[in-house]
Amino acid sequence: MRRLRPRDQVPGGAAPSTAPAASSAATSAAQPSSEVSQPSAEASQPPAGDTGGLTGAAARLSSIGSYKFKMTLKGGSFGTMLGAEPITGTVTMNPKAAKMSMMGIEMIEANGKSWIKMGTDWTESTDDSTSSLADSFAPEKMFGSTLSGAAAESYKAVGEEQKNGVAAVHYTADASELGDYASLFGIEGNATWSADVWVAKGGGYPVSMSVQATGGSEKFEMTFDITDINNPSNKVESPV
Repeated sequence: MRRLRPRDQVPGGAAPSTAPAASSAATSAAQPSSEVSQPSAEASQPPAGDTGGLTGAAARLSSIGSYKFKMTLKGGSFGTMLGAEPITGTVTMNPKAAKMSMMGIEMIEANGKSWIKMGTDWTESTDDSTSSLADSFAPEKMFGSTLSGAAAESYKAVGEEQKNGVAAVHYTADASELGDYASLFGIEGNATWSADVWVAKGGGYPVSMSVQATGGSEKFEMTFDITDINNPSNKVESPV
């Protein structure tokens, strides 16, 4: 199967430094199912005050039929590499497909094929690696890289509120336990970190995340938002 193979790693995902070899191809459009799937009730969030609600939260994004996402990075080595424009995209699960825009590059995966556009024309990837676009850039991996290890264990629920139109549990991290984020995001010096995560009460998947650092080598900010959950307008179509 032909795949895109990203080269430069970003938190939980990857960013291509050069375009892969490509040849033109045509395929039928891939669209999400007309039936809107709902997250499993069994994955509902624990009440405010619980400290274990982040366990497996990132993986539960796969229980959503479709969604849009947006990630911004400012400061640090990754923020410099990716530039000022956010990473945006749409993901559908039935059929599994994804489209993304980052660093002026557009990418689509549908019907088991991948395409990339770095100007005006779409070209099909000829990469035979086993890592697909949808897998390599999956938001669950981007979330997962920051919601794991000692940092994840430091989060505690502080209340319930609406976030991106979803009833969510708000988690805040203990700043003293966020040292791993410095190496993850390329911030040097004794920065002061803060982090917040909102997890859907129904479904248990992350809805939003904000990580900030001040006082280090430079100011850093990362935001990640999941929106338009199971919206029928979420569609991913082959470009040719």
